Amino acid sequence: MAAPLPAIGSLFPPHVMVEQEIPGAPASGLFPEEAALVARAVDRRRFELAAGRRCARRALGRLGIGPVAIPSAPDRSPVWPTGVVGSIAHTRGLCVAAVTLSSRVRSVGVDVEGDRRLRRRLWERIGTAAELRWLAEMPEPEAARLATVLFSAKECFYKWQYPVTRCYLGFGDVAVEVDLAACRFSATLLRDAGALTEGTEVEGRVIVAGGFVVSGLAL
Repeated sequence: MAAPLPAIGSLFPPHVMVEQEIPGAPASGLFPEEAALVARAVDRRRFELAAGRRCARRALGRLGIGPVAIPSAPDRSPVWPTGVVGSIAHTRGLCVAAVTLSSRVRSVGVDVEGDRRLRRRLWERIGTAAELRWLAEMPEPEAARLATVLFSAKECFYKWQYPVTRCYLGFGDVAVEVDLAACRFSATLLRDAGALTEGTEVEGRVIVAGGFVVSGLAL
């Protein structure tokens, strides 16, 4: 029996609408401008984009917004209807979308990864010196899984901050602390980025369930 999917809605306040779906054929329900984004893509990419857009439209429907196209900007970020902020994430086996009104939340970030052991050679690419010391204090199998949690939390923070700052950040530009028992993470910006100053700290939520790591942030 397959493991139950994670309860991703628990990562966000009630006014953020969350939908999730297992991607699969066919790549149905796309508006023409969305289908054009993946016209030459491999099947997996087309199925994931279609599932993500279907999730987003269901979530928008819960806000009272009828079916609309969600094209991509030149930077590949979703273009939401006026008055809406949101985020879409996907990995093999799961797509998720989180949306809400911009009058309630400045920005939303969500990330989903497979619950896997991240290869040690990748740790130094994503971790600050303090994060690497934290991982080094643990047995390697546990550290390798927590490295994936760090990666997810940083991706989530990046997706949250980008609509606000329009700045591209590296993994070393943000420091993350994880309390997996409490399903929480904190992220601290290590340099100025647009409207956000160095030292800006935000708190998000993270869960590991059903074979996935999912991080969420809405402030």
